[in-house]
Amino acid sequence: MGLLWTFMGVSTPYTVFAGAMETLGGVLLFFRRTTTLGALVTIAVMTNVFVLNMCYDVPVKQFSLHLLLMAVFLLLPDLRRLANVLVLNRPTEPANLAPPLSARWARIAGLVLCVLFLGYQLFTNVQGNLQRSNQFGPGAAPKPPVYGAFEVEEFIRNGRSMPPLLTDAGRWRRLTVLYPEVLSVRWMDNSLHRYWTQYVPAKHSIALAAFEAKDTRQGAFTYTIPDNDHLVLQGTLLKDAITVKLRKLDPSKFLLVSRGFHWVSEIPFNR
Repeated sequence: MGLLWTFMGVSTPYTVFAGAMETLGGVLLFFRRTTTLGALVTIAVMTNVFVLNMCYDVPVKQFSLHLLLMAVFLLLPDLRRLANVLVLNRPTEPANLAPPLSARWARIAGLVLCVLFLGYQLFTNVQGNLQRSNQFGPGAAPKPPVYGAFEVEEFIRNGRSMPPLLTDAGRWRRLTVLYPEVLSVRWMDNSLHRYWTQYVPAKHSIALAAFEAKDTRQGAFTYTIPDNDHLVLQGTLLKDAITVKLRKLDPSKFLLVSRGFHWVSEIPFNR
């Protein structure tokens, strides 16, 4: 799942394209005249989403399958017409687009109910997504006092400086802080450890709790920012006294950000 999320997050245009196709299929389903086209678009899009969820172990497998099956259900009345045109090369009759309710009051009532239901769904979904964007998006505020990605320059555990050996699983390699309540540490063995955080800016302190059990305190640090490029943490984690000296990484120099778009590549740029 982490690999898939990274792949999707690397390219903003592709992410927008994927979301736009899902939105297009949904909008086309709003109208009886374009339901068949909307179902076809949705089947194509959701088949890809479902396969990605299955193959990369994303925990929304059943939900994506339900959406796919709903689109297939909407397409069932037009299967013979589609087979005639796309496979058998035969003419086909036009679809019956007459409303299911003949009485005028029933049609108006049905239209009102549809508008209210769709309006409610759109409002709640847009509101929820805006809240998540404000909380976790690139412009989320406020940022924590310690913010960014940091490379460990020196790691001292119980008074002993630990060399950056891949065999030392307990030594830190990288620290990442993007959200006010979460801190992530990449250890030398490439394992990722997350902690819930609580800052006390007046004391320049951070309390750490287990990510699996938020009430279980695991450590606390005081932080010092000597300059814009460095950070020093001192404190305890579990039963170890730890001092970590870190250097802030410039995200604009990351390859996935700085590479840019190339219409022609003389040599495949595979890194």
